[in-house]
Amino acid sequence: MPALAFFLLLTGGFNILQSPGQTRDQLKVEARSVDNSRNQPVVLRYADTLELQTRASGEFRITSGRVSFTQGNVVVLCDRAVQDIARNRVNLYGNVRFQQGSVTMMTPRALYDGNTRDLRGYDSVMLVDRQTVLLARNGSYNSGTRKARFVDDVMVENDSMLIITDVLEYERDSQNSYAVGNVLAVAKHNGSKLWGDTLTNVPQQHYTVARGNPLLCRVDTLRAGNDSTATTLDSICIRAEVLEAFREAELDRYVATDNVELTREELSARAGRLIFERQNELIRLYDAPIIWMDSTQLTGDSILVLIPNHQLQRIEADGAAFAATRGDSAFAERYDQLAGNHIDILVHADTLRGILAGDEAFSITFRYDDGYAEGAIRNAADSIRIWFEGGQAERAVAIREVDASFVPEFIVAPALEEYKLLDFKWVDDRPAIIPRRENELATPYERLPQSFKAEHGIVSPVLQFQEFPAADTSRFSPGDEQKKAVGDESR
Repeated sequence: MPALAFFLLLTGGFNILQSPGQTRDQLKVEARSVDNSRNQPVVLRYADTLELQTRASGEFRITSGRVSFTQGNVVVLCDRAVQDIARNRVNLYGNVRFQQGSVTMMTPRALYDGNTRDLRGYDSVMLVDRQTVLLARNGSYNSGTRKARFVDDVMVENDSMLIITDVLEYERDSQNSYAVGNVLAVAKHNGSKLWGDTLTNVPQQHYTVARGNPLLCRVDTLRAGNDSTATTLDSICIRAEVLEAFREAELDRYVATDNVELTREELSARAGRLIFERQNELIRLYDAPIIWMDSTQLTGDSILVLIPNHQLQRIEADGAAFAATRGDSAFAERYDQLAGNHIDILVHADTLRGILAGDEAFSITFRYDDGYAEGAIRNAADSIRIWFEGGQAERAVAIREVDASFVPEFIVAPALEEYKLLDFKWVDDRPAIIPRRENELATPYERLPQSFKAEHGIVSPVLQFQEFPAADTSRFSPGDEQKKAVGDESR
């Protein structure tokens, strides 16, 4: 499948923090259920021990052992806490667990501000929202705005996607998400990978965009190796200034803009703009497009690439179309050329088989015999067909209104520059997509620091999901036999 769809089409629109089966209406209902408890006091429900301290800055509750706080529909549990009563803030320590609806956030250390309703977690944070898991060094979640921000070694995973980035911001109500800094996103079911500086997803508009030298790669086919067991991977990659996805009911469209580069085995391309239509299995190239295949170069006003069933089959150039094939190393200064208003390149098993030019076609082809040059043939016709073997032109056929001439080698050799068609231009700047970082092509698991994997017990590239049940706050309430006072909650 052509590259630009690989990352986005497989992700269901990159809606990383919306869990499967959760509708937009359900999210709205949950949002309406959030109480407006801003500026309400954070209420201490229970603690095994309580100490009241008066300091210069105000009064503080020092609590430990099965500590439980609430504010509206928010429940916070921890092992130890220091509550600043006047400022309505709580420092939380040890097995901190925050819950609001389906969201659970866990961290060893946190600060909860009852005025802003912002929980800031430090030194390893995990957020779980149904079947989505988010890990980071540090992060915050606001129960009022329902927005999250996580920084440093951020990893987000659900059943279809995995993202690693420096910073991730997420809005639960709009479902918009923003990843910034060294973004790596992976579609699980085919391993397609997208790198970039930023990634923005707006699911309600069915739109996703990656900026900052984004690179998209995926394994397109598996090929037999040199022995019965080995295989080689045929990857297709696209790089551009901007990569966009427009997901519509009848057609998914993916667009790469500015300084577009594409590579796939023997095929490379440059263009100002690329459009991929997933259902139609085709790629369109615009704005001075150039395609290289084997030793052949194709240009035109626009170029269409057809890849049915993931197999390159045909390349079509329209408007001022020009194809040139460079000779082998012994005749590297000689180019078989074909020009016309329309040119088709026929491909089988990723090998060039033929080039067809129509609508006022012109050609120059060089003749060889047993490794020696024999001369050149000029052709002008309504259409011209050139057939290839081993990447080199074998024979040419001109059809209708033919004007052909043969020029012997002793005339051709001293005047090679004269044997170039009008508008001939050979471009050696064939793209070869090189990773920007040493670990750019590593798996997401390999990208994570060893210390981070050890902290969270990550032992494989895919997290094992588990259900996180609602907090059982009853065990944090004092029983009849427990007479520990928790203080005057009105203070």
